[in-house]
Amino acid sequence: SSGINAEWPLRPGEQHRDELARQVVEKESRLREHEMELKNLTDQRDEKDAELNKLNSQLALLSGVVKQLPEVLKQVYVLKSKKENLLSAVKSHKDGILAELSQLLNRNKEAGTLSSDNSARISSLEAQISADSIKKKKVPTATLR
Repeated sequence: SSGINAEWPLRPGEQHRDELARQVVEKESRLREHEMELKNLTDQRDEKDAELNKLNSQLALLSGVVKQLPEVLKQVYVLKSKKENLLSAVKSHKDGILAELSQLLNRNKEAGTLSSDNSARISSLEAQISADSIKKKKVPTATLR
């Protein structure tokens, strides 16, 4: 690689020029390697920038949610309190209805007992009336005069 024709020795100026050409080729090769490395690093930076932008937008969304959290928690507490009040009112109303129902059932039982007593009395009276009317029919008309 010391010259075009290896059989002839190079003169000192030619040797120096050949060495400089070799160095230029080496430096150009290293420059291309560095340019490729720079391009790869730039691409990686761009990817990281895109990831960072995505994370920043997610962070902004989360930040908005976190800012609303105290108000949401307050509303949850209010709704929980209202729910407890409603459940208490429903239980109280249910207890009242059950008490009324119990009273009605007791009255109904009493009325049923009275009703069966009355039915027995009515049946007895009907039997008496029926017996009396039969007796009246059997009485001869001559004796009535």
